[in-house]
Amino acid sequence: MGLLIKSAGEIWSPSATMLSFFKIGVLGGFTTFSSFSLDAVSLMDQGDWVGFGAYVFGSVAASIGGLIVGMELAEVIFP
Repeated sequence: MGLLIKSAGEIWSPSATMLSFFKIGVLGGFTTFSSFSLDAVSLMDQGDWVGFGAYVFGSVAASIGGLIVGMELAEVIFP
């Protein structure tokens, strides 16, 4: 996502609709918030509070970290 956002203005100029299509429709299709929520609630229902906390924190941290890495990569590729 980070690479897409940073490169959108560098190598092509998509319309807002096209950019939303790629961000939400294409990239959003790989992971969905609903499956994340289901997995988190399943851990909660099982009473696995450590697993629940690790899963929620780890997923959010990895997501934000991945976005930052993608944006930094775009800076290197498209200075």
